[in-house]
Amino acid sequence: MTMTDEPTCGQGLARHAAIPAKLGELLAALAANLDLHRATLDLDDEGARTEDAAYRALVDRFRSLAGELAAAAREMLAGWEGEPANLPKIDNALASLAVGDFDRAVGWYERLFGRPADATPMPDLAEWRFPRGGWLQVYAGPERAGRGSCTLAVSDLDAVRAHLEAIGVALGDQPATPQVRTIMIRDPDGNSIAFAEATDPSLAH
Repeated sequence: MTMTDEPTCGQGLARHAAIPAKLGELLAALAANLDLHRATLDLDDEGARTEDAAYRALVDRFRSLAGELAAAAREMLAGWEGEPANLPKIDNALASLAVGDFDRAVGWYERLFGRPADATPMPDLAEWRFPRGGWLQVYAGPERAGRGSCTLAVSDLDAVRAHLEAIGVALGDQPATPQVRTIMIRDPDGNSIAFAEATDPSLAH
C-alpha cells in the first residue's frame, strides 16, 4: 500500500463502525430477553418484585447504551469532520441510450432537441448537455438498441407537448400525479423517453 492508498482517519473510523453497531444490537437483544423474563415474574411476591426492579434497571441501562452505541456507529460512518466515509465523490450523472442506426438516431435527436449534439467524443457517440449539468449520450449499439430509458426534467410540459406534436413525434402515455406530470415517447429504436415536470419542489428537477 502506498501513502496515497492509506485510509484516512474518517475512512478508518467508517470501516470499524460495525463494532459499536453490533455491540448495540447485542445489548438491545439482552434488554429484550430480560423483558421477556420480567413478564414471567409473580409481582405479588416480594422477592420477585425486587428481582423485577433490578431487571428493569438493567433493561433501561442496556437500551440507553444500545442507543449510544448506535449513534456512535452512525457518526463513524459519516466520517471524521464531515469527510465522506470511504465513498467516491460523484460529480454528475449521464444517461445513455443505445441505437441501431446511429446517423438516423442523431438526426432524430437533433430535431427533438432543436440543435446539433454538443459533443461527439467518439465516432459513434453523440452527447447533448442540459442547462443544469446533465447529459444524454446516444451511441451505436445494435445489440442493445431499444432497451433503454431515461427521464428528461422540464419546467414547461405543455411547451414540450406542443413541440413534440410540431415535429411529428407520437405521444405515448401521459401519467400524472399531484407531484409530477409526464409525457412518454419512444425514439426510432424503441428507447423510452419520459419528459417530466415536477410540481413538488422536493423532487428532482
